[in-house]
Parts: sequence; structure tokens; C-alpha cells
Amino acid sequence: MERTRSFLAYFLPGVVLVAALLVGMTIEHDRRRSATMAYEESHVVREQQIFVARLCDSIVADVQVLARNARVRQLASGPSPGLAAAVGAEFADLAHYKRIYDQVRYLDDTGMEVVRVNHRGGRTSIVPADSLQSKADRYYVTMTMALDPGTIFASPLDLNIEHGVIEQPLLPMIRIGTPVADDLGRRRGMVIVNYRAAELLDPVRALKRDSASRMLMLDRDGFWLKGLDPSDEFGFMDADGGDRRMNARFPDAWRRMANDEAGAFELPAGFFAFTTLRPFGARWADMVSTRDVTGRETRPSSMDDYAWKLVSFTPREALTRDTRAFVGNLLAPGALVLLLFAAGAWRQAVAVARRREAERGLREANTELERRVAVRTTALQETSEALNAEIRERISAVLARRDLEQKLANTEGLRALGAVTAGIAHDFNNVLMPITGYAELAQFDTPRGSPASDHLDRVLKAADRAQELIEQILTFSGRRRLDPQFIDPPALLGEVAAQLAPAAAPHVALKIDTAPGLPRILADETRLHRALLNLGRNALQAMGEAGGRLTLAAAAVDWNTPAARLRITVADTGPGIEPDVVDHIFEPYFTTRQGAGGTGLGLATARKVITDHGGTLEVQSGPGQGTTFTILLPPEPPDLPRQPTAAAAPALDRAETD
Repeated sequence: MERTRSFLAYFLPGVVLVAALLVGMTIEHDRRRSATMAYEESHVVREQQIFVARLCDSIVADVQVLARNARVRQLASGPSPGLAAAVGAEFADLAHYKRIYDQVRYLDDTGMEVVRVNHRGGRTSIVPADSLQSKADRYYVTMTMALDPGTIFASPLDLNIEHGVIEQPLLPMIRIGTPVADDLGRRRGMVIVNYRAAELLDPVRALKRDSASRMLMLDRDGFWLKGLDPSDEFGFMDADGGDRRMNARFPDAWRRMANDEAGAFELPAGFFAFTTLRPFGARWADMVSTRDVTGRETRPSSMDDYAWKLVSFTPREALTRDTRAFVGNLLAPGALVLLLFAAGAWRQAVAVARRREAERGLREANTELERRVAVRTTALQETSEALNAEIRERISAVLARRDLEQKLANTEGLRALGAVTAGIAHDFNNVLMPITGYAELAQFDTPRGSPASDHLDRVLKAADRAQELIEQILTFSGRRRLDPQFIDPPALLGEVAAQLAPAAAPHVALKIDTAPGLPRILADETRLHRALLNLGRNALQAMGEAGGRLTLAAAAVDWNTPAARLRITVADTGPGIEPDVVDHIFEPYFTTRQGAGGTGLGLATARKVITDHGGTLEVQSGPGQGTTFTILLPPEPPDLPRQPTAAAAPALDRAETD
């Protein structure tokens, strides 16, 4: 098994390498094939382009020669039966020896046939005078007669129509004409030849007969003139033949061909090489019909628009067969390389297996020695760890005893300090009462606006601040019991806002946001009012003269559940609190406004009031993000006997107040 694994470890990378090499060679083969096909197929279509151009040059030259023929010009000057017969004989010689014209005609300026020669089935015949027809209503007659002498008209490549019906078998036709002038240069008639386009299309069909490629031809609108399926050809002759175009079968290929003169590219459908044929060229004429062959419309346009697309198409199946043949030729050499690689991999696997057996024996001897050393070492470590554990336990016991003694001492000290502080606050409150009383009595006897009255106002304000500080100390020391009563949250917030409004800077906006129908709760209104007032004052001081918005909001949370809470938020848009400060703001006597009147008890007292009610006070803040204090209060304090909850108390319907 080990040798097999080693063999696979050496052999499988070789398989991957050979496979990658075969894939790379196949990709390179396909790339070179595409480059070769692009060159060869482009060369083929260029040769066909030259062939078509020369053929059309020859046709135009024939028409020009006929129009300048002396007898034809004489016939244009005045009709003569003998002259018409002589012209018919010359037309018949041209049709007989050229063998590419279905008809050669001379028509007068009214569109009446004067001479017509037919060449079909290898026979040339001059049509008798009584069988000649008027073609005055045919588009190629009216458009040819409108040209200047010496100018060529070429019709689109379409099918011959006789008596309004497409002639069977199909006869692809191009009609080339030019006006005939008399000796004074006046248009007297026209020469028109019907060129059998089969003479042009059949060589295109046969050009790739011995190859996997197919030669195709399209008109400028993408209709098949020579297609993969003969039934798709000349679809523009049918009113419902719009889907018999290249963009219906090969839309991606047509998009790349439609606006380019020539090119070669490969798509999932196969390989395409194409060029644009302009068979007549601008040197021969400046007019060509783009007439709708169904007879509905005639639009003249420049010879530059008279264009066909000649396409060499190699289907994907042929390309795939070529790739498979190439891969098949590589399989035998690849198998031989893999066989040689397998032999080398097996020899290497055997050598590795023998070396590993020797290494295994050495490792087993080392393992036994290490095991004996480990047993002795473990015994020594266990003895040492037992001694260390006993030492650690004794040290931990001593440290724990000292820590408990220190905590006990701190607790007793804090308890004593709280008692002393509360006593001092109580006595100080007794001192403040006569100060406040006598100051108020003195105000009654002092004229308002006098200096003495101003001094008494300042004494009373200082006494109020001292009274508030005493209340904070008594609250924080736990000497104030709750006096709960049903309170209306919107009314409470309104009173707090009214008391904060005089202290707000000019650019500070106060907003109250309460949901309609808030329930009432049991709480100590005085202490809760003071806590909210402390939070509001802190917010106003934080915003300062810069201004901002202070929002007091209240909402019920999960009210009809055991987790019912009233949520009150005090939010400002001030500068926010630094992260290293926000963790300490609820600590007693912690303040960032030393020397500015801060005592450090406002937030600590507010949290004490909220926790006495069984609620929580949390803060969210950050530099530049403002500060939001969130209070969650239960319907009633937890240490009261059970009373009707605020859910049963009447609710007040209050709208949001700005």
C-alpha cells in the first residue's frame, strides 16, 4: 500500500503535466488554425471579389458598347424596320457568344420594346415585332431613362417576375441599362440587358465544393443570395420572408459584418471570413435602384450603396473534427510518455519505501528511549507540581484574607462617611432654612431693583443651589424614601422643558416628542423631575452658545407584557463625550467642569433615583455625535405593594410638541 501511494504521488503529477501539455498544444493548434484560416479564407473571398468585379466590368462595357453602336444611335434618331433588324442581329451575336444574358433589348423613350433578343436553353432568338411589349411601367425603364447618357443603371439582384409572378425555375437577374442619345445628345431610348446572376452565383456555390467551408453571399440587408439552405435564398421576394436573413440564423456574426468592409473571426457557430463586394463601383454610375422588388417602393441611391457580402463559413462541426483529429494524433506519443514516466515513478517509489523502512526502525528505537526518559521526567514533574500547588494555595489564602479585610474596612469607612455626610447635610439644611426665610422676609421690605434687592436675590439663588446639593447628598446616601404617585409622562416632560427653557442659549431648540396615549406610572415625581432636570442642564451646558437641539421623548415599550417599561430619552446634538470619559460620568464627584460650578453628583444622583425606581439609565455618546441618555422605568417601583399598573391607569392623548 505504501509503495502504491508513493507511486501515485510521483505518477499523478506526470499525468497532470502531460495532460496540460496536450491541452496547451491543442490550444496552440486551434490558434494557428484560426490564423491560417483567417489568411486563406480572406484570400479566397478577395479572389472572388476580383472575379465578380471583372465580370461586372465586362457587363457594363457591353452595355456601353451597345449604347454607342452607330446603328443603335441611328435607330434612336428614327425608327426603321431594316435598321431594327440589323440591330437585332448584332444583339443576337452578343447574346449567342457571351451566353450570360437572358435578354438584350433596345427600348424607345416611351418604354416600348423596339428590339429584344432572348437567350434561353442555349438558343438565341430575335422576338418578332408583333410580340414586343411596352415596359413603361417597369422601375428599371423609368430610372434608366432619367439618367444622363453614358451613365449606368443597375437593378438589385432579384428574381425574374413575369406577369406579376416569380418565374419558375428561379432566375436570379440583374438588369443593367444606359440611355441612348441621338446625334444632338438628346435621350431617345435605352439599352437594357438582363444578366443571368446564376452565372455569378454558381461559381460562388462551387468555389468551396472540396472544402469543409461554404461560400455564401448576402445583400446589404442580410438576405441570403446564396445560402446554406436554398429555400432561404431571396427571402426579400416574399412579404413574410423577413426571417430568412443572416441575422436570424447568425445574429452575432451579422452584427460584426454589417458595418465592416472585410474581416475574419471565430464564434461558437463556426469560423467566418468576409469581404464587401461593390460590383459596379462609383466609376461607372452614380445611380442605382434599391427598389422593393414587390413593387411597393422605389428609392434611388448611390452606387456606393450597391454592395453584397461574400462570406466563407466553416461550421463548428468541421472545426471540432479537425481538433479531434489533432488530439488523436497526440494520444499515442502521450501514452508512450506516460508509460515511461510510470516506470520511473515505480522505481522511485520502491527506493523511497526501502528508505522509509530503515527510518522507521531508527524512529522506533528513539521512541523507546524517549518513552523511558518521559516516564522519569513525568514523575519528577508531578512531585514538583504538587509542591508548587501547595505553595500557591497558601499564598492565595493569605492574599484573599488581606483583600477581604481591606474591603471590609472600605465598606465600614464608606458607611461611616455616608452617615456623617447625611448628618452634616441634615444639619446644614437646618442652617439654610432660617437663611432662606429671613432673606425672603427681607425682600418684602426692600424695594425691587435696589442694590440690596439684587443682593438678596443672589443669596436666595445660592441657598437654592445649596438646597439642591443637600438633596443630592441625601438621595445618594439613601436617606430619601420614595413617595410614589401616578404621574403623566407628557406633563412631566413639559414641566422639565419649561424649567430648562430660561437657561437655554438663544440657538438651542427644545423639543418634546411623546407618543399619543402614553400610560401613567407610579413614581416619585419630585425626584424623577430633579433627575431629568439634571440630565437636561448637562445637555444645555454641553451645547453652550454654539446651539443645537435638545429632545425630551417618552414611549411605551412592551407595555402589555411582564417586561413593560416606559422609555424616556434626553438627547442633545452637542459635541459628545470622549470614550475615556464616558465610562466615569456616573461616578460620585467625577466632573469635567472643575471651577465651573460642577459638583460631580448630578449624574450619580440621577442614576440613584432611577435605580431606586427599579429602572436603568444608560448613555450613548461619541465625539461629534451628540449624547443620548436612555431611562427605562417599570410601571411602579419594585419595593411597593402591588397596585393597579399604569396599563390600567387612564392614558392621556397628547400630540408631539415642539
